[in-house]
Parts: sequence; structure tokens; C-alpha cells
Amino acid sequence: MKELKKILEPLLGKKSVVIESPRSEALREEKQFCDLMERLDQVWKKDNSLFEEYHLDLSAYLEHYYGIIELQIIMMFGYDKAELIWWYILERKDADGKDIPLEDTSGKEYTFENHSEFYEFLKIAEVKKTDEA
Repeated sequence: MKELKKILEPLLGKKSVVIESPRSEALREEKQFCDLMERLDQVWKKDNSLFEEYHLDLSAYLEHYYGIIELQIIMMFGYDKAELIWWYILERKDADGKDIPLEDTSGKEYTFENHSEFYEFLKIAEVKKTDEA
């Protein structure tokens, strides 16, 4: 956005204001979310492959990093949706890479072809709180 402003200011005048459209902002947010999910996926897969292939357990080392990421996700999405995000990263695939469906309280099952589908689901998901504490 700053680059665009630098280009347009000499053409339009110094007092020009560039406003991002809500559609562009929504697309940017979705792209950032998908990038985050892809990076978390890759970190999780690499961590697991190190353990499976070399019996190298880095959990004590990575625990604090995962904790930081978890807190950021909670701050961005709230506890309940953060729980769904961690399910998506950690549990959506079985050992053979087959999708494990997410089941809601009514028994409806959801699978996600990509991060964008999960993002759209997360936006409309109504997470119901339980009395479990």
C-alpha cells in the first residue's frame, strides 16, 4: 500500500489518501491466514519427521515457541476458534495422510480441501461453549 501511495502522490498531489477496499482487506487477511496455516503445517511435519526418522525429540526446545504461537492465535481468534485451528494443524490427517473429518455437536462432518476452505469455515463457525472446565 505504501508503494502505491509513493507512486500516486506525485501524480495526484501530496494530500492524496489511498484507502484499501474492504474486499482487498478481506483477501489479504485470508492470504495471511493461509500463509500462517501453511507455515504451521510445515513446522509440525518437520518436527514429526525428525522424531520418526531420527528419534530426535525437540519438544522441550520447541515447547516455548509453540506456546508463543498458541497465545497469538488465541489473541487473534479467541480460545474456542484457537482450539479448532490446533485441531486443523495437529489432527486433521491420520498417519496415512487421510482426512479425518471435524464433527460438530449435531454430528455433521466437515473436511477441508485447503487452508482457504478452513478459513471460510472458521469465519462462520459458531463455537458453542460447553460446561466442561
